[in-house]
Amino acid sequence: MTWPTLPVPWVRSVSTGVPALARDIVEAILEEIPEYKEITSAPVLAETQRTVNEALHTFIRWLSSPRPLANTSPTAELLETFRELGRAEAMAGRSHDTLQAAYRIASRTIMRRLLEWEREFPIPAERVGEFSSAVFGFIDDLAEFSAQGYTDALSEGPNVARERARLLGLLLDPRGYSAEAVAVRAERVDWTVPVSATLIDVNGLPDGYGAVGLSRLARTLLGERALAGRALGRDLIVTPEPPDAAVLADLIRALEPDVWLAVGFHVSVDLLATSFRWLRRLGALRDTGELPALPVLLCDTHPLDLVQDAGREVYDRLVERRLGPLLQLSPSKRLKYGRLLSAWLELGSVRGEAPGVLDKHRQTLRYQVARLEAMFGDQLTEREARVELMLALRAVLPVWEREELALT
Repeated sequence: MTWPTLPVPWVRSVSTGVPALARDIVEAILEEIPEYKEITSAPVLAETQRTVNEALHTFIRWLSSPRPLANTSPTAELLETFRELGRAEAMAGRSHDTLQAAYRIASRTIMRRLLEWEREFPIPAERVGEFSSAVFGFIDDLAEFSAQGYTDALSEGPNVARERARLLGLLLDPRGYSAEAVAVRAERVDWTVPVSATLIDVNGLPDGYGAVGLSRLARTLLGERALAGRALGRDLIVTPEPPDAAVLADLIRALEPDVWLAVGFHVSVDLLATSFRWLRRLGALRDTGELPALPVLLCDTHPLDLVQDAGREVYDRLVERRLGPLLQLSPSKRLKYGRLLSAWLELGSVRGEAPGVLDKHRQTLRYQVARLEAMFGDQLTEREARVELMLALRAVLPVWEREELALT
């Protein structure tokens, strides 16, 4: 079958409308596919539109010149472009189904525009079906080559995963940060090294999730600039921007309800190794029940817990040194007097409000305070002693509360 010679006005109108059609295709894809909504980089958007524009011009040239329908096939250069597109999708951790959905949106958008052009510059009705077949055949060719590129990238996946792991290892190297070594590794995985970053520890991923799945999850949660991989025995993400905890919690609940995230301090990139140590402490506190089992825990909201955990031996000595009188009491009395002492020291008065602690009958409160004065004497009025008492109580009261709860 041969193509008819198409009306010149039709060809001119179609060719003139290609840039607008390319924009419509890109906008529709970004709007309808959640995985692509995070792509906001101007260079990436410009390159995407350029590729779509080039493909459309190639297709229009076929429509405007007589040739056998069976011989219509994209050029080698264009096919290599779309093969690279498939590789890029795999490297970004996105599903092949996502890319196929983008092609379906492109087909739909092109057909709608071609029908509009046909109404403006009518062509023989019998050709409309042929043009429809040509559109879908052309895009099927492109999709096939993208699929090949995607498959090729997956076969290279272990190498990519290893490069990401090595990069993360360099970022978290306890021996020191090497900007030169990091830059070399970052270039290999096409990652721009930020000035500052946040490290996130991903916990509870299902078995077989893999590097591609982790990378896809990272980009869905945190955008295209997120770097994900497995390093130091952990599934980790580095993101250049401090994440919004509430948004992050909503997303992880929806995507992976059994997964929880420990979010480190936002620091200069050369201090990520230090952030990793605090991050591991945060996770350990959650594992022991000292912090709540929330889907997202932030170092920023638990600095005192981290300081106490880091100096646990020092705090143990502080408790022994300052809280000896309370350690001689039964667990229930120890907790009762510990709470009273903490409230009194912090409020500076037995007349303050502390529900369940200071809201007692005045005579009872005076009796208990008198007992504290007898136990601790001058420590209650000395500035340094008061500070040490408050720090010791801050460290030990949660432990006593858990012990009391276990007995009830």
